[in-house]
Amino acid sequence: DIRAPHFSRRMALAAEGERIETLLDLDAQSKAERLVARHAARLRGKGITNAAAVVMDNRTSAVVAYVGSADFHDDDAGGEVDGAMALRSPGSALKPVAYALAFDQGWLTPKMKILDVPTNIGGYEPENYDLDYSGDVTAAAALVNSLNVPAVRVLERVGVSAFLDLLERARFEDVLARRHAFGLSAVVGGVGARLDETTRLFSAFARGGKAAPLRFRKDDPDEPETALFSPGAAYLIASILSGAQRPDFPAELLESTRLPVVSYKTGTSFGRRDAWAVGFNPRYTVGVWVGNFDAKGSPFLSGIDAAAPLLFDLFNAIDEGKGWFPKPPSVGERHVCETTGLPAGPHCERTIEDYYLKGRSVAKRCDAHREIFVSEDERLSYCAACLPDVGWKRKRYPMLDPELTMWYERSGRPYPKPPPHNPRCSARGGGEGPRIVSPSPDFEYLLERGAGQTIALRAASDPRASKHHWYVNGAYVGSAPPGEALFYEPKREKLKIVCMDDRGAKGKASVTVKFY
Repeated sequence: DIRAPHFSRRMALAAEGERIETLLDLDAQSKAERLVARHAARLRGKGITNAAAVVMDNRTSAVVAYVGSADFHDDDAGGEVDGAMALRSPGSALKPVAYALAFDQGWLTPKMKILDVPTNIGGYEPENYDLDYSGDVTAAAALVNSLNVPAVRVLERVGVSAFLDLLERARFEDVLARRHAFGLSAVVGGVGARLDETTRLFSAFARGGKAAPLRFRKDDPDEPETALFSPGAAYLIASILSGAQRPDFPAELLESTRLPVVSYKTGTSFGRRDAWAVGFNPRYTVGVWVGNFDAKGSPFLSGIDAAAPLLFDLFNAIDEGKGWFPKPPSVGERHVCETTGLPAGPHCERTIEDYYLKGRSVAKRCDAHREIFVSEDERLSYCAACLPDVGWKRKRYPMLDPELTMWYERSGRPYPKPPPHNPRCSARGGGEGPRIVSPSPDFEYLLERGAGQTIALRAASDPRASKHHWYVNGAYVGSAPPGEALFYEPKREKLKIVCMDDRGAKGKASVTVKFY
């Protein structure tokens, strides 16, 4: 009767026969083993045979419970495999890392908006789990709802290099071994992760942004902590991921009267092969993995349904969950525009409260709401040059991001749009030019010569624009409404493309075409 078999074997392999004293809490270990075994037994009829769990004391970095599988002696389910050390896809579990980096870089706060629209970044087109889009969404909502498109857009701006640098400092084995293999998909499960190292990483959110190596033995030295995030960014992540009012809260626990206060993130790998839930409170960080060691997927295998219930069972068993994280001095609160999440400007009509990092978060005031001269029936807009003496009024409209405007137009969804400009005006205003989204300068287009192949000319624009006029190498090609494609057959390899809207504002792009 081996106690804590996976843990004991891991210690024995490292100890080379010597007698050692560990930091394992036998009471917590026994509870964890029973809960993991019971949970796996409930899931067996759904084609899910195994689970693993790691419990870490945030004060000392000690591993107090370590369960590598549901049953060490179950050969049919690969029971001797140590799930705490297995390299698996974490799905969405690592998304908080990208958001924490964005908070620390200062360009994002929890209530700031991120675009959730069809996205193509250098040929990579991320999709949300439900294959739908929200248009734009707050950073907090994007993280809680685990939306893929906003996470990839955040990572693009944060920088893949910065993301991988942090995982290297957190000693992620897969990144250390083959960092060159990863790109933007790393934030949605493209990088391998182990349960023990992921638990250690999440403990940094509970320790003011600092992580330390896991301690297994009483004679393990107290090694220096590694700063991964600022205390403020760690607090923002803890605040966003806490609470039961979340779409990924386990349905079976909604009626429970005894729930610990925990911040947590779930993850589901591609093909439903791995389910993750990693959570923390001031005292403990707990990591849970559920799945099959042969990597066989199951339609019932998801972080929400398969892993999160076990996470909450473990917290209930080992910790009463009293107290919460104090707000660091670096975290402040401010009124922000509900439309953009930026500090409220003079024309913002509705504001909400948001956290921010003092001296770090963007301080630019929102200028998205503009006052426009419109006719009394709001069917026409005017500029100063064509404003009539009577029959007009002022009205505020949000100047939405061109990509968001294009998504609204193409999906046929209503949005606050200024009326068209006075058609009799001969002095239309300029402003920000159209944003050319196709063709992209990130691609080299390969076309068959003489085959009549075309490329799509498409641009997103200020909502005040109603027409795009296209020019290629100085020659007029044609016009189309914003967001709609105009197809062009290239004759040269180097294309200088200009898109001008009906207000006179321009967008430019240079594209290379190769013929074969």
